[in-house]
Amino acid sequence: MLQLLKPIDFTQKLLQNQKYVPGINYRFAYYCLILNKTNDVLIYNNLTREYLILTKKEYAQLIESKYSMPKKLASELVEKWFLVPENNDDYVLCQQIRNLFRTLYTSKSIAVHNFNILTTTSCNARCFYCYQAGTAVKTMEHRTAIDVANYIIKKSNDKTVQICWFGGEPLCNIDAIDTICGYLNEKNKNFYSAITSNGYLFDKKLVEKAKNYWHLKKAQITLDGTSDIYLKIKNYKNNDTNAFYKVIDNISYLLENDIRVEIRLNMDNHNYNDLHSLIDFLSKKFAAYDNFLTYVRPIYENVGFNKISHNESSRIDIVQKFNELRNQIKNQNLFGSANLIRNYRIHACQADDDAWRLILPDGKFAFCEHFLDNDSFGSIYDDAKKPVWSNYCSIEEKCKTCPAYIDCIKNAKCPESQHGCYDYEQIMRIDRIYQGMENEYSKYIANKE
Repeated sequence: MLQLLKPIDFTQKLLQNQKYVPGINYRFAYYCLILNKTNDVLIYNNLTREYLILTKKEYAQLIESKYSMPKKLASELVEKWFLVPENNDDYVLCQQIRNLFRTLYTSKSIAVHNFNILTTTSCNARCFYCYQAGTAVKTMEHRTAIDVANYIIKKSNDKTVQICWFGGEPLCNIDAIDTICGYLNEKNKNFYSAITSNGYLFDKKLVEKAKNYWHLKKAQITLDGTSDIYLKIKNYKNNDTNAFYKVIDNISYLLENDIRVEIRLNMDNHNYNDLHSLIDFLSKKFAAYDNFLTYVRPIYENVGFNKISHNESSRIDIVQKFNELRNQIKNQNLFGSANLIRNYRIHACQADDDAWRLILPDGKFAFCEHFLDNDSFGSIYDDAKKPVWSNYCSIEEKCKTCPAYIDCIKNAKCPESQHGCYDYEQIMRIDRIYQGMENEYSKYIANKE
């Protein structure tokens, strides 16, 4: 047996070693994921964050003995909580660990060091599914941008700051980004940034500035199909018929400047078939870049002004199509690399995290970009304390045995959380773990050689 990763110190101290008792019937813990390789079997415990490798022979012996063989292997697996007694309540154990970890984490004084900044609510595109449709147009002014930069310095203490540029289309107000970054650079504040954009307003010169002046590390860009479908969905205000290829060129500029590009494919029945062609196109164009990845998300019921509804049969159909597209992305090497997450997720989202502030164009705070007009709670000028959102949804019975449960949090104050768990969400969470296992195994094989 080979141990690749050590468990989190906190978990190890809390659980200590479980005692192996001969004659007791054991099973794998509900939060273990098992992946078969050619010569090995990989096992990851998502509760303890410990990861090990068994040979095919060891794993076969374990299964044949029904996990009860009085040998060193079984004892070690029990001690490390990979195997638990058949009547063990894994869910209660999971809740105890998560609650204690959350208590210890939130009891510390946390500086605000993550900022989601909306430079504008305006956009140069008019996507039919946009949750911001109908939102009042606001654009950050120069004075407000200076005040935002001062607020960032004041609240972040000595921590490195992460800034996420958002909108609308954040590049519709480049001046605000320049002003904030210029002030932070002048004050020698350590920061890096990411952007969520349609990518259209980039060009070669702007990408170079974004890398050097904005310290841009990542760009998320949405593509909804190949050229014809893309133009119909984006519906750009200037009616540029070359918009798709302009965005593709801009993606190339970003990649060439070592900026990570994440392509989001918004999928529904209207563009499902065309997305297959788009994935093929992206594979031929960008698969060679290590800093490029693609992922797909179904368009479900969106909060905001444009709500899209699906009946149950339609939901099932969409999840099936979602899986087909994900498999195509994986097979064409567009998934990117994923690492096993070392820390527990203790917040549902940025609305639930004191280390985050979402700043609107007028300097007001909001909980989430999905609720711009409804949920604000002060501003950078009065530095209002962020209201507590730690009110979590009740757990469904099926959740208690889900391998991804420990990192799945639904906040009762969020309308999107109240629907429970869409099938595709569980698929994504578990698949990410498998990706991480594959990545760690590849590193191990490379080191052996």
